Amino acid sequence: MEVGFFGFIPILNGVSVQENERAVKYFIIQGVGSGILLIRFLAVGSDYLISSSNIFHFLGEGLILLGFIVKLGVFPIHF
Repeated sequence: MEVGFFGFIPILNGVSVQENERAVKYFIIQGVGSGILLIRFLAVGSDYLISSSNIFHFLGEGLILLGFIVKLGVFPIHF
């Protein structure tokens, strides 16, 4: 789990169902962003095994960018 979950635990004790639902959605989105970044960072170690073609380099940069976009909540993931 990510370290941000420790700051998330007190939010789960919200007064209404909507507060709890928002908190769970936030945690799921942050977990997906962390997962994308983790997959890319783990793939860095195996990059030297794959031929260094431009498509793998572009895909790696795209995954890092997508992970940070999800974590920051940039458009279109801002809602």
